[in-house]
Amino acid sequence: ETQPALNTFTDCFNCLPIAAIVDEKIFCCHGGLSPDLQSMEQIRRIMRPTDVPDTDLHNIKHITQLL
Repeated sequence: ETQPALNTFTDCFNCLPIAAIVDEKIFCCHGGLSPDLQSMEQIRRIMRPTDVPDTDLHNIKHITQLL
């Protein structure tokens, strides 16, 4: 019974912004961003919604290909 709620939450999470600049001076982002991301432009190019795999996150190839 909790699975449909979890799926809905995950679908919503996949649509949220990954990062933002607040008041043109504070950079806010998800703590799990790749160290390969070096600029806001790279973050802007990530298509949303994006499904993030539940396992094997260190071997994600499709995320870096979006950059």
